[in-house]
Amino acid sequence: CRIGRQRQPDHLAHREVHQDKHENRRNDNTGLHFLQRLVRLRALRRSRCLPAVVHRSRVAAGLDRLYNRLCVTRVFVVLDRHAAGKQIYLNAGLQDNPWNRAIQYGSDIVNMDLSAAPGFTATYKFTVGEGDVDLASMKILVERSWLYTVKVNGTPVRAGHGWLVDEDFKTMGIGSLVKPGENRIELVADHTTVDTELGAVYVLGNFDVVNRGEKWVIVPAHKYDRLADWQELGAPFYPWEMRYSKFYDVQDTGKRHWVKADRWNGSVAEVWVNDRKVGVIFSDPYTLDITPYLTKGGNHVELRVVGSMQNFIGPHHRAYDGYVGPNCWEVDSPKKASEYRLTPFGLQSDFTLYEGV
Repeated sequence: CRIGRQRQPDHLAHREVHQDKHENRRNDNTGLHFLQRLVRLRALRRSRCLPAVVHRSRVAAGLDRLYNRLCVTRVFVVLDRHAAGKQIYLNAGLQDNPWNRAIQYGSDIVNMDLSAAPGFTATYKFTVGEGDVDLASMKILVERSWLYTVKVNGTPVRAGHGWLVDEDFKTMGIGSLVKPGENRIELVADHTTVDTELGAVYVLGNFDVVNRGEKWVIVPAHKYDRLADWQELGAPFYPWEMRYSKFYDVQDTGKRHWVKADRWNGSVAEVWVNDRKVGVIFSDPYTLDITPYLTKGGNHVELRVVGSMQNFIGPHHRAYDGYVGPNCWEVDSPKKASEYRLTPFGLQSDFTLYEGV
């Protein structure tokens, strides 16, 4: 079985502000019983099974209050991000963060005059572990970076033309500035404005993230050789899709063939045959007829489990019932890595190709 992450182009990435919980897929035989009433099934023998190979897309690391997303270590020094963000507005003479606690009439909030407010420096940090981490691939993602002077380990960096999640989230190459151990990112604002609300900072790159001593640490990427939740594999905050591939030997293309995949967690599972998308699996009986797309002999069948922005954006520290508001991201203190509330994603047991008489 070949497992790989699918690259997500910047311009195709999208932002999901409201994300409901995904229902875990159950390990039942409902789909199999349904098919048995129609045809006699027998599983095809695979002609060969490739070793696990990983093709990574950008893995993100959020930075603030020991926060980890996708490949992350979000830490706001001294204060958590929300407490620090509130303090910035208090220093500007406001009672709280207006984006969280105020109701705007007309444009009175966005147009308020804070020209006399002082500036500030927000510091984030992330940790790079030992080993051959692909530092050259690293970028950071900062919302409205033009409002700040952005520094990595004391050196200013500039945004490029690339973006991710939203056009206001620009990417910045930082590979030459990152070192093993602790690294710091600073957002320096000359003065406070309504728009200088502290947000998450993300580190993107070809690497994994693991829990070491209750702290998220960036480590070298590795090949995935088993079926498991993505967080167990080293991609707990990965939001896009991962590919699970096999080669099947089909001798009789006149018979019906179904792909069955009933144990996976994600938004949807796409089915590809010979490099062509042929359909999706998203509900009971978790099967898809792929007969018209098979050729005699070897066929490449691929299941692509698609995640979501839930583990990427959060919230990660508060339970919620489907409704997400600004307070869902507020926490009293930095959290341990094991205390993150992460939704499982990935293929839990192998998918199978069935042949009907």
